[in-house]
Amino acid sequence: MILAQDGREIEVEARELDVVIEDDALARIVASGTSGEGHSLRITYDLHQTENLHVYVRLKLAEATLIGAVELPRLHLDGLRQLETLAGSASLGENGEMPLLEPWLQLRGDEIVGVGITKFPWFARWNDVGATGYHTLGNAKLHMADGHLGLHADGPLDAAPSDTIEAAFLLRPLAEPIENLRFQTTHNDSREIVYIPAIEWEQFLSRQVEDRWLGPPIQGGCQNRPVDQLIPQSRGMDILARRRFSWNNEDTSLWRLTGKSIYRDIAVKKSYGLLAGQNEYGEWFEGIEFYNLPPRHHQHYHSYTAFVYLIDAFDVTGNRPFLDAALRSKEFWFGDPPANSHSVDAADAWWYRWGGYINDAGYTDERHALNTHASVLLIFSLLWTRLQDEEAKRGLDYGMNAFKLALDKGLQRSNGQFLYMLAQVDPRLELPGDPPYVRTDLIPQIDDVYNVLSAFRLIVANRVLQDPVVSESCERALSYFWAAHRAGTAYTYRSYTVKTFALGAGELDLRFAFSLPYFLSDPDNWTSIYKGFSAWVAPLNQKGLLVEP
Repeated sequence: MILAQDGREIEVEARELDVVIEDDALARIVASGTSGEGHSLRITYDLHQTENLHVYVRLKLAEATLIGAVELPRLHLDGLRQLETLAGSASLGENGEMPLLEPWLQLRGDEIVGVGITKFPWFARWNDVGATGYHTLGNAKLHMADGHLGLHADGPLDAAPSDTIEAAFLLRPLAEPIENLRFQTTHNDSREIVYIPAIEWEQFLSRQVEDRWLGPPIQGGCQNRPVDQLIPQSRGMDILARRRFSWNNEDTSLWRLTGKSIYRDIAVKKSYGLLAGQNEYGEWFEGIEFYNLPPRHHQHYHSYTAFVYLIDAFDVTGNRPFLDAALRSKEFWFGDPPANSHSVDAADAWWYRWGGYINDAGYTDERHALNTHASVLLIFSLLWTRLQDEEAKRGLDYGMNAFKLALDKGLQRSNGQFLYMLAQVDPRLELPGDPPYVRTDLIPQIDDVYNVLSAFRLIVANRVLQDPVVSESCERALSYFWAAHRAGTAYTYRSYTVKTFALGAGELDLRFAFSLPYFLSDPDNWTSIYKGFSAWVAPLNQKGLLVEP
């Protein structure tokens, strides 16, 4: 229902039903319809293994409309007559409208249904990149009359064609205390607050759309990462990117930590978004993080992050499509350009590439960037651990052989520091079209920044091979960084130090544990993903250990 400013009441009903997903992890039904004026309505129902039914509503306007009020949606719920909040019960009267003071409530009658608002009515204007002009509508009220449930928001709202108004909530058909619903739908668990500040939680929820989450705005950085992990690239555009995977990838970690089923549901929804976005090469194209790149740019890091996210989702749900999509990533690393491919350094030695696209200088390549290469080795090790896939094992063996060849050529300095890329000691490996990271020092002290990251990924990959040469090189790299960091001459993305030195303590030398109280003295290092609750860290089917210094 839309109440236009001229007094017209416009009804948009969703009559057509389409089963979009039906498997062990998720059942998704989409209801859609169009009004006589051309306004379209979509309601996406996601039923999860947790028994939560998530409802996402999207109204798209066909013409310029000055809106006085909007109600999304009108769902009919049989036999529900009583509304209950922590303040007590109230009968639903003729009007049924009440201020929505809290984002959770229970409806009672013949059954008990918990309602948790996960996205208040939200307005957005769209372009090719994503959502702009977005904001949450004020004065939201719950409307419940004659068995119909909806969210009512007041205008005025000057909407243009193709603008949308959206909202989301979850229904829990469980006879449980209302405190359980409050726990699920609010940001109030003490451990959770440590890992996600309240302002990030609120922004994060508003960024979900029908089948995925929007990426961060193209401003001065991404609020889903610690600020010191960013390369400042202000584009002066407050646009939420719909072509980019959200970087908040701690959902399954937070589910393990807090027990909140809503995080598990979020992880499943995001994973299906990744399935939909996987391209013909088995990877995920760069979104718009750098924005000046072509729309079909190959960049390794998005594919790496998406891969590990799907592995984590598989570990939680056992849903084979997630693992199959991760398995397809081999096509990206084994194939010839325009897939990402690899360089053949010897008959049994492959080096995996960072990414690239065709330009006037040829195919951009960056052949021997260590962090990229180590990421792919980690990917193959996780595939082997779960599937005993022989191709993944061969990719891991060949990749580790190439790493050891690079060590012989000087990839690790005498003090233990890893270089960012082998072209620093062998200029013949640098191609004219390579991104100018080393030459222009785009990332200050890039060797130290990636020293710890590369060591972490090599340690995880080496769990399969148990190669003493690899272990010794990682131990030297961490010993170098610890001394240089304490001297104030080296730094990295701050959260990586915790998980890498924790792994180093458990798998290389227990003395690395003495660094953890120092790193954990900074609260910004407290993230669930680095405390052993993620596939990035925890072995398959084993829990990480919570160790309090």
